[in-house]
Amino acid sequence: MKTLLFFTLDARQTAARIVYVFLTAILFILICFSLRTAAPIPLTGKSAVNGEKAEKTAALTFDCSLSNEYTDKILGVLSQHTVKATFFVTGDWAENHPESLTAIYEAGHEIGTHSASHKHFSSLTLEEKAQELLQSRKSISSIISAPILWFRPPYGDSDRETYSAARASGLSCVLWDLDSQDWKNTPPKQISSQLASQCRDGDILLFQNEALNTSTALSYLIPALEEKGFRFATISELYAKH
Repeated sequence: MKTLLFFTLDARQTAARIVYVFLTAILFILICFSLRTAAPIPLTGKSAVNGEKAEKTAALTFDCSLSNEYTDKILGVLSQHTVKATFFVTGDWAENHPESLTAIYEAGHEIGTHSASHKHFSSLTLEEKAQELLQSRKSISSIISAPILWFRPPYGDSDRETYSAARASGLSCVLWDLDSQDWKNTPPKQISSQLASQCRDGDILLFQNEALNTSTALSYLIPALEEKGFRFATISELYAKH
């Protein structure tokens, strides 16, 4: 009788374990499926970040992923006007141009990551996204000791898993409000006038470090916005509480 009782209890325990494992597996599959099939989050403007921003403040940001031809000119204009900005650099760019990354950092500008190799993040698996972020921070940290708090997805291309990967890496995603489209080689005064007329409190402005007319456009834009009462801040300063 005791043997039969122990056998019955053991069978019930085994069945319970099987059910538990089965339900856990189903739950895991459902979570993965929901992450991979969820509609992309519209990362427009600065929607990836929550925070209180100062009035009459704008953030100049620069993406560094390809060449390095005009970085020194951009730094020169920023220095001339005593303006601090945020530079989003890829790991590949950092490794190829360590002297420029060091110059940006030593000039007091903020450094964010722009991924390791500038791939479309929506086409990557969650594991590949995490690896891109890990490698980019590793590349940057091998050159400078700056804290990396911000991530700008290449091309602004992102999905729900990008948020997950960024959060797991201790990063916040940030895009932009106004795109200078300086890569089109638009005349500098036109770039400046368009941005100055559209800029609002807390706006993030996007530039490319390899665009021909960026530095000249900045030399017009910075005084134009200052005349309208704007001051300039890094991304971290922009979202600091006041």
